[in-house]
Amino acid sequence: MRNLLTLTLPVILSLALVSCDDDDDTGNDSDTLITGEAYLTFEADGATVSFGPEEFDAAYWTEMGRTQLVGPEGGAAFMIQFDGAEPGSFTVTDTFVSYDLDPSQSFPWGWVASPAFEGSSFDLEIVSYEEVGGWITGTFSGTLVEMHESDPTGGTLSIANGEFALLRLEDR
Repeated sequence: MRNLLTLTLPVILSLALVSCDDDDDTGNDSDTLITGEAYLTFEADGATVSFGPEEFDAAYWTEMGRTQLVGPEGGAAFMIQFDGAEPGSFTVTDTFVSYDLDPSQSFPWGWVASPAFEGSSFDLEIVSYEEVGGWITGTFSGTLVEMHESDPTGGTLSIANGEFALLRLEDR
């Protein structure tokens, strides 16, 4: 009996130490998308732009047949619309993107990516699209065309390393 205890005790202690490791980092950043707070972040011409929790509205619009991610109220505003309500890859042909530094100006003022504007591009990857109350997560990048009073100015804005995790609200 004593020999059995002597042999099994080190095994039990080893298992306990391994399972109690306080570093649960799996190296998979998507874990933070599912369990963390809502956010949207990207680089605009190299400068980091971040929106925190409760600044974004993410919902499926049944009339349009599109999902819209938009926010915040007042100040700089960022919006992504894409066809449907499921994970997948989207390009500028099935998205609309706008980034307005001063939403008090007549729309659109700022930068836009749309099939209607030459020189704009946008790539969107929806990683997860859960039921109402769950997460919509994804990544994006592209080139937005500068607009002033609905006319392109010729300027562009490079969007890189975009990612988001937003709580899905009720369908509209």
